[in-house]
This record gives sequence, structure tokens and C-alpha cells, in this order.
Amino acid sequence: MARKPTGKKRNTLAIRIIFMILGVGFVLWSLTLLALYFFGEQEDAVITHIRREMGERPEVIPNRYTLIIGYSFQLEDGRTIDGYSRKISDPIYLKPDGNSKIKVRYFKAMPFFNALERDTVPGIRHIVLLLVGVFLLYMVRLIHKTG
Repeated sequence: MARKPTGKKRNTLAIRIIFMILGVGFVLWSLTLLALYFFGEQEDAVITHIRREMGERPEVIPNRYTLIIGYSFQLEDGRTIDGYSRKISDPIYLKPDGNSKIKVRYFKAMPFFNALERDTVPGIRHIVLLLVGVFLLYMVRLIHKTG
């Protein structure tokens, strides 16, 4: 009969599980954005709302805010898909007029996987996300060896 982990082994098991979930999440996030760029369909979306999240960001550069941009686009079969994205911007007042359009990318088979096209363009962001995920998965292995 197997013994239940106790004390320190239980804590390392919980840490390994958390690191594994986070690592896989970062790797999947990076690979999904890249896959959207290379294999996703492009569509024009209408900006439905813009909200400012919390207050001014606590950074060195003053007057920077996080905006949540909501958008909606229509598929060929008539279904409407909604999405949102975050953008760091200046404190300007923006109000969607129903005519403002942005480009989004989505998977034709799974349109609920979508992102703004500017977020899917390959760059340093994807490399950093991938490296963070790989590092966390490597830490799981190190914790397993030492624990």
C-alpha cells in the first residue's frame, strides 16, 4: 500500500504541481499566439467598448493607464464572437463610436481562440513567454530531484 506524502514532501508536490500548471500555461499561450499568426484567419472587428482599468500605473513614466478594449466580429456563418484585449496607453478619453475597426486573428474551427493581430506578430514577447514557461517546467524537474 502506498504511503501518503507528509510534511516537506507534500509541500514540494504542491509547488511542483503549481509550477507545472503555470509553465504549461505560458508555453501554450506563446505557441497559441504564434499559431494564430501563421494559421489563423484575419477579420475586421468593431470596437465595442474601452474601459480604463484601475488608476494610473505605478511606473517611472507618468500618466500611463491600462485600457481594456472590447471587440466583436462576425463569422461567415453569421455568428458573432466577442473578445477583449489590454493595452497600455496615455490618459486620453476614448469612446467607441461603433465604426472603429481593428484587425483580429482567429482559428476557423475554434473562433473563441482569437487575439488582436498586433498581439500575434512574432517578436520578443513570444520568446519571453516561451522561456518563462520552459524555465518553470525545468524548475519542476529540479525540485523533483532535490525533494
